[in-house]
Amino acid sequence: MDRLAHSVAEIQLYFILTPCPACGLTALRPRGPFDAADAPGGRTIVRAACARCLREYPDGFVVSPQPMGVVGEVMFNATTQPSELIDVVGWIALYRTIVEQAWQETDKRSARRLAWEAGLCLDEALKFYPRGERFPISEGFFTPESRARFQSFRGQFDREMVLHHRRQAPNLTAEERRSEAGEARGGWWKFWQKHIEPRMGWQPDHG
Repeated sequence: MDRLAHSVAEIQLYFILTPCPACGLTALRPRGPFDAADAPGGRTIVRAACARCLREYPDGFVVSPQPMGVVGEVMFNATTQPSELIDVVGWIALYRTIVEQAWQETDKRSARRLAWEAGLCLDEALKFYPRGERFPISEGFFTPESRARFQSFRGQFDREMVLHHRRQAPNLTAEERRSEAGEARGGWWKFWQKHIEPRMGWQPDHG
């Protein structure tokens, strides 16, 4: 089954959150180069496999329109629609993960960029909140685990709390994003330089 993604960056973040269904490790990577020929309308197909057990991930990912200028110009989702890959719990978890990496980063410019990317994750989380409502829509929790986390830590999902953290994140100008494209190549985007090719003759087994 092919799943809709709004960008290659969104798929990258989904892989950071998602364990391999075969071995349980969080080690999914793109399988081979992006293939724009398999999908109509100039869309891009991304296939994945596990970097540890080499099992192929059962779902493919369709990015429409074809991503351009990914490095240095991070855009998870240019639409107003919420993600179909990552739920509100996932986006908030990603925010915390990236902020923690920013705290550990010794280079101030790289740390600032990571903090900016963390803020973008909260922008995506807020797309699950109806206008004027304090909490996300029920459809914003994709799994029983996500719903259970919401019930246990409801205060973390209060809109005002999310907005408070969003205000702490820096905003980069277009000029700053272009000037720091080199740092992007050395950070999160290294992920996409590692492509997985499963063993010859290997047959998918997701049981």
